[in-house]
Amino acid sequence: MHDPAVDPGRLALLDELRLAAVATYGEERVAEQPVQMALAAAATAVWRVSLEQLEPSGPEPLRTHA
Repeated sequence: MHDPAVDPGRLALLDELRLAAVATYGEERVAEQPVQMALAAAATAVWRVSLEQLEPSGPEPLRTHA
C-alpha cells in the first residue's frame, strides 16, 4: 500500500478538509493539535476507502421479496 504521508491524493483531501475547517472554525481553532489530528485521520480514511474496489468480491446475493 502507498505511504499516506506522501500520497498526492491524500494530501489533496487533507487540503480540502483544512480549507473547509478554516471556513467553519477559523484558523486559530484549526491550528490546534487535536483538530489537526482529526483532519489527518479523516483524510486518511477517505483516501483508503478511495483505494478499495467498487466491484463486489464474490457472487451477488439474490434479492428476496419482503
